[in-house]
Amino acid sequence: EPSCIDLSRALLTPTTLVPILTALEDTPWLRQVNLSHNKLSGCGSVVARFLTNSLSLSLSLDTCGISDHDVITIAHTLGKNLCALESLSLDNNGLSSAVCASLGKAVTSPDSRLRVLSLNGNRLGDTGAEVLLNHVARAPTLQ
Repeated sequence: EPSCIDLSRALLTPTTLVPILTALEDTPWLRQVNLSHNKLSGCGSVVARFLTNSLSLSLSLDTCGISDHDVITIAHTLGKNLCALESLSLDNNGLSSAVCASLGKAVTSPDSRLRVLSLNGNRLGDTGAEVLLNHVARAPTLQ
């Protein structure tokens, strides 16, 4: 049985993503979802809903143009015990330091299962990195 779906560079938008993620919510075999290199700005609530209803362990949203607001929405889901996600990649989205506190709170939540968080190629700056590192030091599962 396949355990991964790769929809990178599939010309997806938040509108086309809704029915796809809704259909994938009830797939117990699905462990990895790659949505990289799509235009997904504004997809935060759609992705958060998927993470709440899915058993997926890995999600890649690299180079999707997702916004700080999208990531903050997703981060609220990461700290809940209904989210099975262990690996989240958000590389090259131009994210700012505004996401760091929310992501930090998510990874330090006792219900968080996140082990890998990748933020390469974003604009977190020294302040954002410091905020995130202060949380990461207390994260129960993050590697």
